[in-house]
Amino acid sequence: MHDLLIILKVQNDLIQNINQALREEISQFKEQQIMYPRRRISKS
Repeated sequence: MHDLLIILKVQNDLIQNINQALREEISQFKEQQIMYPRRRISKS
């Protein structure tokens, strides 16, 4: 039982680290999109 709790804690820590890294990547991506917006080709 104790081993299982340790494994769950390690998994939880890993997931939190991944989520933090993803959040940072997404915010960097959004900043780049603001700086270099894609041009939309409008068909008229």
